[in-house]
Amino acid sequence: MTAPQHIAALFLAICAAAARAEPPITAIAFAPNENILVVGSQQGLELRAWPSLERAGALPTELANVHDVAFSPDGAMLAVAGGAPSESGEIELIDWSTRVRIGRAVLGEDVLYAARWRPGGSELLVTGGQGYAAIINADTLKPRCELLGHTRAVLSAAWLSQDTALTAGVDSTILLWNTVTAATQRSLNQHTDAVQAIIVQPPSDAMQRLLATIGADRTVRFWQPNIGRMVRLARLDSRPTAAVWSANGEVIHIACWDGRVRSVRAEDAELLREAKAIDGVAYAIAMAPDGDVVVAGSAGQLTRLRVPNTHSNPN
Repeated sequence: MTAPQHIAALFLAICAAAARAEPPITAIAFAPNENILVVGSQQGLELRAWPSLERAGALPTELANVHDVAFSPDGAMLAVAGGAPSESGEIELIDWSTRVRIGRAVLGEDVLYAARWRPGGSELLVTGGQGYAAIINADTLKPRCELLGHTRAVLSAAWLSQDTALTAGVDSTILLWNTVTAATQRSLNQHTDAVQAIIVQPPSDAMQRLLATIGADRTVRFWQPNIGRMVRLARLDSRPTAAVWSANGEVIHIACWDGRVRSVRAEDAELLREAKAIDGVAYAIAMAPDGDVVVAGSAGQLTRLRVPNTHSNPN
């Protein structure tokens, strides 16, 4: 084989391999009270059995990019957020009992990154590109109000209470909202780069709920959101991409750009452990019913990882 023929054959082999490669998994969520995991990517929506992680079916979707999947508080509905970058944000609603899509809407002019159900389940907080954030009616998927305050893409959102929500994104700002009046209550500005995720500590009678945020500045920060005070900070060796609280609210597990998961204790921001989860970038993480986590990312990888969830250091 001549040199040009060899180069041409190599090029074709690379193209063929690229065509076979799976896109990254960008969203995962456990169905409440079921051993089923919903997995989202550019290939659509898959169902995986737990704990085997074997394929167990698919769900209907027209989204070219899936960035978030979220079950309603009662587990009856699944919201799917995504769309086409710089073109449209899109959300779909799937009836979980029948696995049938029952609603679809276009929201904004850029992709949606997050959809979070209000604790009562009647509304959704959605966020996306170009500073888009809105409260939408879960039945009609139409906006009740827009939350105007971010200057760049809004990557994450969370509910602090029935009438209080949080949003964060590329402008490095975390905003606390009164969702009745659509007015900003407070701005948290300690991050020095994009805020990748914002998650609220699970409820507990024994402690005041904290807010945890992770940023492209390679930090995880813990806040008392009602007074706008950052109380602790931990620095990471890799850029974080997604995070989840342990069930008891003592530890935050963080998926990172290097494919590792880092577990940080909330009470003192101590790094308890870091462990390799996947090859490449870890884009999504979810808490399993048994307290382990599922991590997803590059090339369709999906893996189960045992993590610490108490005060004790496993090492």
